[in-house]
Amino acid sequence: MKKIDLGQTLGILANVGVIVGIIILVIEINQATVTTRAEMVSSFQDRWVAIDLSWQSEDLAGAWAKAIENPEELTVTEMVQLNGFMWSYIDHISTNRILWDLGIFEEPQTSQENIIAGNAHVFFGNKFSQAWWVENRAHVNPSSAALIDREIEQAAGQSLDLYDRIRTRILE
Repeated sequence: MKKIDLGQTLGILANVGVIVGIIILVIEINQATVTTRAEMVSSFQDRWVAIDLSWQSEDLAGAWAKAIENPEELTVTEMVQLNGFMWSYIDHISTNRILWDLGIFEEPQTSQENIIAGNAHVFFGNKFSQAWWVENRAHVNPSSAALIDREIEQAAGQSLDLYDRIRTRILE
C-alpha cells in the first residue's frame, strides 16, 4: 500500500479549497448579476414613473394640451418645457435599447420596437412633437429613429383622438 505523505495531503486539500472557492465565486457572481439586472429594470421603471409624473404638473400639462390643440400658440417657455419632456422620452427609449442589447431585457414586450409602438403615438401624435422630431431626429440612434418614423406616419392626430375618446366615454 502506498503512503501519502503530509505534503501530498496538504496539496490535495489546497486544490479542493481552490475548487470550492471558485464555486462560491461563481454563485456570488450569479447573485450579483441577478441583483444588477433587478436594479436596472427598477431604474427603467422609475424613469417611466418620472415621465408620467411630469405630465401631471400644471405647467407641462397645459403646454402639452396646447401642443395638441393649438400648437401655433405655444410660447417659447412652453416649447422649452416640451423640449425637455421629449428628450426625457428619447433618453428613456435609448436606455431601453441599451438594456435590450445587453440582454437585461429579454421579454418580447420590452423590445425597442414594442416599447416605441406602444407609446410613440401619444408622444408624436401632435404637430408640435412631429416638428420637434424633424429638428432633433439626427441626434437619435438610427434604429430607434427609424422605429419612431414608422410610428409618426401612423400617429397623426392620435394624441387628440385619445383625449376625445376619453371625453366621449365620460359623456356617455
